[in-house]
Amino acid sequence: MKARLEPDTSTNPDSDADIDEARLLARFTAHELKNPLRAIGNSAEYIARKLADGDFDRHDLAGLAVDIGREATSMIEQLDDLRSLDGAEVGGLVAVDLDRVVAEAVNRLQHTLRNCGGTVTVDPLPTVAGRRGHLTTVVGNILGNAVCYRSERPLTVQITADRDDVGYHVIAFTDNGRGIDPADHGRIFTPYGRVDLDVAGSGLGLALSRRIMDRLGGSIWVDSHRGQGATFYLRLAPAP
Repeated sequence: MKARLEPDTSTNPDSDADIDEARLLARFTAHELKNPLRAIGNSAEYIARKLADGDFDRHDLAGLAVDIGREATSMIEQLDDLRSLDGAEVGGLVAVDLDRVVAEAVNRLQHTLRNCGGTVTVDPLPTVAGRRGHLTTVVGNILGNAVCYRSERPLTVQITADRDDVGYHVIAFTDNGRGIDPADHGRIFTPYGRVDLDVAGSGLGLALSRRIMDRLGGSIWVDSHRGQGATFYLRLAPAP
């Protein structure tokens, strides 16, 4: 009898599920690396252009070099946090300053916001229980979608904070974009659940965001109608 050299997965549906899960996690990771890599690319392009023109300020370039280093560090943190998503839950929740998380996410989008004339207004935000890399991913996906699905009007995003009846923080991201039909509210949080196919995208950002929020013991949802903008909500526990 010929020895079997590979595990028999033909009658093991769990194995197929594990493979699909691994593939999805790999795609999540690739999706999330785009934003920091794009920010690094924009900074490097700006530095190269200034050097070529002979029009540069040492302090300005030094600041951009620091930004590039910060983005590289952020990429490492996000990769470490994304690896934890293949477990049942995320342990070791710590205090995370949402003001810093939002500032980092907005900074990554500065180039795009300038090009489209968009503005982001942020009220004072709380410190919550979570993981910095995870929440940077979630906030970045929400703001990135606001940019991608903006209407013909100049984009505006308002970020506010409130508390619910049991003391959890509820963060609202309100934009004036295209809006989403209520029938599609659940679909957009599923892998590849895209609605507006005329906009380039993978359909993974909000699915990843929901998975992260579930792992953090929080939640994410949307309130929106077509043509009336959208408000995405994050519900998070207070800082430990």
